[in-house]
Amino acid sequence: MTPQKRASKLEAMRANLAGEIRTAIATAPCTLRALARASNVSHTVLVQIRRGTFLATPVVARKLADALEQWGAACQRSATRLRKAARQVRKP
Repeated sequence: MTPQKRASKLEAMRANLAGEIRTAIATAPCTLRALARASNVSHTVLVQIRRGTFLATPVVARKLADALEQWGAACQRSATRLRKAARQVRKP
């Protein structure tokens, strides 16, 4: 593979990664600032990725994924507790 093709392929992969991050930001159960704090990624970087003016890195993607997984696990635990509490309430 020529260096030019290799660079083009890398650029395409990073653009895809940025698209996935944009989707994750749009569907996150929180504000952009809260996601930035939870993932320890600069709010400015997330805004730039969302605008398409900054190409994402795998490090940013991993940090965001970790934060979202933690929220997902916490939400799942809360849902389980709510269902259990709801079953314990007697029907009139």
